[in-house]
Amino acid sequence: MNTNNELSRDATCKAIYDLGQEHGINRLEIIKSIERGESYTDFQKTVLATISKRIQSERASFSQFSLVEFILSKASQKPQSKSNEVVLAEYGKPEGVIPTSALRTLTTAVDADGGITVDSELQELITPLDSGTPLQKLCSHVESQSNFTVPVKTTVSEASWESETGIPNQAQITFSEKKISGFYMRALTHFSKTLLNQSSIDVENLIRADLRQAINLTVESALINSDGDSGRAPVGLVHNPNIQTITHPQNVINYDHILELEEKLLDGNVAVNGSELNADLMQIENDEYSKITLAFLVGNGARRIMKKTPQFAGSEIPLFESGNFSNDYLEIKRDGTKRRPQVLGRKAISSNYAPSQSVFFGDFSELVIAKFQDLEILVDPFTLSTRNLIRVSVHANLSWYLRHDQAIVHLRQT
Repeated sequence: MNTNNELSRDATCKAIYDLGQEHGINRLEIIKSIERGESYTDFQKTVLATISKRIQSERASFSQFSLVEFILSKASQKPQSKSNEVVLAEYGKPEGVIPTSALRTLTTAVDADGGITVDSELQELITPLDSGTPLQKLCSHVESQSNFTVPVKTTVSEASWESETGIPNQAQITFSEKKISGFYMRALTHFSKTLLNQSSIDVENLIRADLRQAINLTVESALINSDGDSGRAPVGLVHNPNIQTITHPQNVINYDHILELEEKLLDGNVAVNGSELNADLMQIENDEYSKITLAFLVGNGARRIMKKTPQFAGSEIPLFESGNFSNDYLEIKRDGTKRRPQVLGRKAISSNYAPSQSVFFGDFSELVIAKFQDLEILVDPFTLSTRNLIRVSVHANLSWYLRHDQAIVHLRQT
C-alpha cells in the first residue's frame, strides 16, 4: 500500500515529466531528474537553464537561415541548403514549419566577401508574438503548445465596521475562468521565380517584409474589429460586449469626452501610475517610454477632429498633440529626441483599422496575444507555374484575450 509520501512523489514525478515534455526536454534527461529525486522546483530551474542555452544556440545557428532558399528548395523539390537543413533538423520542425527565430538575421560575412550587403536593420518575419504594429507593441504576449485556461477572480473578501461583539458578513473569494484556444490565420501570396533566383539582400528583405506585412495587418485589424467570424476568429475590441462604452456626436470630440474616458477607466479600479504617466513624456527615455502601456488608441477620423479641437476655451493646444505645438510636453530635447504624440499628457497611437471616429483608452498590456505554434509555410510551385510564379501560403495559430474587461474603455460615435 502506498504511503502519502509515495503518492506525493508519484504526483511530483508526473508533474516533472509533463513539464519536460511540454518544453521539449530530452526524455532521458527527464528520467534522470526523476531518478535523482529532484523536486519540481529544482526541475523548473533545469528547464529554464535548458531554454536559455537553446535560445543562445538558436541565435548562432539561425543566422545561417535563408527564407528565399527555403522557398526555392520547396518549389524545385530539391533538398534544402546545408545551412538551412542544419537548422531545421536541429530543432525537429515538421516539413514546412519554420522556427520563427530562424527568420531573424542573415549571415554577416567579412565585408570584402559580402558583409557590406547585409542590412544590419533587417526586419524579421513577424510572428503573432512579435510587436509589428503600434497596438501590438502595447499588448502582452504568451506562447503555449496547447489550449490553456486563465483563472479569473470574480469577487473579493469584504470588511465592515461592527460593534465590539458584532459579526461581519462573510464574503468568500470566488473564481471563474477564461478558456483560451487558438484560431487559424492564413496569408496567401506569390513570387516570381526570377525574383527568388536573385541573390540580392534586397530580395531577402522584400520577401520577409511582404509576409510580415500580411500577418501584421491581419492581426492589427482583427484585434480591433473582429466580430468572431462565426467562431473562426477571436473577438476584437469593438465587438467585445464586456468593454465599457461611451458615445460622442458625429464630428464632435471634446475635453469632456476625454475626461469621461479617464473617469470610466478609474471607476473600473484600473491601476494608473500617475507619477510616471503625468510626467513630461519628453523626459522619459526611449526604453521606459516603450514600456508605457496606458495609452489612447485613436481612429483616423477622431485624430483629425482632436487635432483641431482645443483642450478648452481660449487654449491653442489641441486635444491630440503631434509636435506642431510648443508646450511643456512637446519641446524637443537638446539631444534631438523626437516629439511624441499624446492626448492630455498620455501616450497616444493611431491605427487605420480603428473605427474612424473611435477612441480607446486603457492599459493595453491587459490585452494578451497568445501564439500556439511556429509559422507554417507551404510552397506551391504548380498552380501558377504557367506564369512562372511560386505561390506561398503562411499559416499561424493564435488568439488573444482581455485579462480584465474594465481595463479598456471605448469612446464611439453615436
